[in-house]
Amino acid sequence: MNETEWVLKVQEEVKKRLGTTYDVDLGNLRNTAGFYMQGLILRKKGAPVSLTVEVPAWASCSERTVGKAADLIVALFYKERSFNKGMWDPGDFSTIKHRIAQRIISTRENKELLEEVPHFNFLDWSIVSYIYLTDEEENVWTALIRWEHLRFWGITEQQIWTLARENTPTLLPACIRHISEWEDSHPGRKNVETDQEELARRERFTEESKEVLPLYLLSSEQGIYGASCLLYDNLLRRFCEEKGYNSLLILPHSAHEVFLLPEEKEFYAAYLKKAAMRGFNRENWREERLTNSLYRYEREKGRLTIC
Repeated sequence: MNETEWVLKVQEEVKKRLGTTYDVDLGNLRNTAGFYMQGLILRKKGAPVSLTVEVPAWASCSERTVGKAADLIVALFYKERSFNKGMWDPGDFSTIKHRIAQRIISTRENKELLEEVPHFNFLDWSIVSYIYLTDEEENVWTALIRWEHLRFWGITEQQIWTLARENTPTLLPACIRHISEWEDSHPGRKNVETDQEELARRERFTEESKEVLPLYLLSSEQGIYGASCLLYDNLLRRFCEEKGYNSLLILPHSAHEVFLLPEEKEFYAAYLKKAAMRGFNRENWREERLTNSLYRYEREKGRLTIC
């Protein structure tokens, strides 16, 4: 059985599980890197909003694996439908207008995608908008806003950008920490028991590190789409004023976090630039990458430029 036959079998199983009141059609799903994947379009008959789901990778032709893939898709569909029954209804703009956010993506890596979505260019990035939702368990659900969404909602592109600019700092608060502090603040370490001696050692190490290498990581408190925090009003200015820096060098590690370094540290500035030239973020998934450019922020002018 090839991949297409696999998708058709999964589609048939999903149809059986959802019943005749739902449409289950074949469709292409394109991620932010521009790659097309085979998926299923799920929609209640007559509903204006659909969900496109990627079909799990081909496993085998057994009834068990086909059924398992169908179960995963149906579970995701019902999870998504819970928003329609609760506080968030993608078909009703008034219920989600406070959940419109913006994020930075690479312009070069997303040329085809950018034809389908409202966006504006900034430096060598593109700014796009999306819906940011959370459920009772604090799981995050996002959906990129496309031109058809604006037409369906009957709103303008300017309205979207105004909402996204206002909402994003509240939905995704910025967080700047020294790199020596970042590991201990990671959610995966919250439950690690640490004795007082170890805590004291880490604190001494952190203070010494700040003197030797004043390298900071900027992200959101949730740890996602943190590069977009660069767009927040006066964030970099306040950071520079607090630390006494005149300018910063900025290197995006991914769409989720960026490194900040005072430009006065010339040795480390050269190191960061060399890292950028070598493709510092190549270990990230392609859709999470931004660029290998190095950026400069000037506090006096409040300006962000490419080095």
